[in-house]
Amino acid sequence: MNLEEVQKEQIQTLSQSKVLSIAEACSNTIIGYFLSLAVQILVFPMFGVHLSLKDNAMLTLVFTVVSIARGYYVRRWFNRIQQKEHNK
Repeated sequence: MNLEEVQKEQIQTLSQSKVLSIAEACSNTIIGYFLSLAVQILVFPMFGVHLSLKDNAMLTLVFTVVSIARGYYVRRWFNRIQQKEHNK
């Protein structure tokens, strides 16, 4: 195996699959959801924002969905950059 083939194999080994990328983003965001919900419940009243638990949960859910999508696409973007750099 020549050097170029070895480098390509290493990139494939290091590269994260799309499924694993979404699983990581979701896991991270689920943890973030509950942390964010707790922070909102504690901090919002300090700024005069008083929401029910249901409203807090729904607001956090909106941000969670956005966060999952953002995390997935940023990860895929960086993986693409990494692959392009190693293919030069």
